[in-house]
Amino acid sequence: MSKLTRAFSLQVVVLTLVFFLMQGTSLSNTAIASDNSPQTFVDSTPPPSISTALAHQPSKNPTTAVLYSLAFPGLGQFYNEQYWKIPIFTGTCVFTAYLFFTNNSNFNSLSTQVDNAVATGQNAATIQLLKSQRETYRDNRDVSGVVFLAAYALAAVDSYVGAHLFDFDVSDDLSLGMGPSKSSVLALNLAYRW
Repeated sequence: MSKLTRAFSLQVVVLTLVFFLMQGTSLSNTAIASDNSPQTFVDSTPPPSISTALAHQPSKNPTTAVLYSLAFPGLGQFYNEQYWKIPIFTGTCVFTAYLFFTNNSNFNSLSTQVDNAVATGQNAATIQLLKSQRETYRDNRDVSGVVFLAAYALAAVDSYVGAHLFDFDVSDDLSLGMGPSKSSVLALNLAYRW
């Protein structure tokens, strides 16, 4: 089966499910009597409409949170009201950017010194020492750049997830716990509350 056929089949299944879910209220209010004639029961609750089904919109937009976070690391967390995360992401990005530019400046300075040492004919030990120091600064610069990019991307992902979970209920009524069973010594009990 080709990808196009599978995608079309999936769309048909999804649309069929949506259709039956939207029609579910009219089907649930109709029952078959003993004489096989349909009877309609009056329900005290009004059937949900599309507008009420789609009425719950998240209060934080994930796209906006990501765009803020990409503009400056930590702004997405500010938008999501996760204030304690702002110094973590902002501090990491600022510090690694500082290290990147400092190490790059030192690398360029030592590259010039290596070129001058080779041009003036200094001994091999001095040239090797300068090259070793230059490579250390290059490695540190590269690691700082990778950490910066990782923190930058993690800030964007965190703001996206934070916006999606902004309205998530974390009250004490929702809990899951594991503990010993009262019925047996070697049993494990799993309990949840709504």
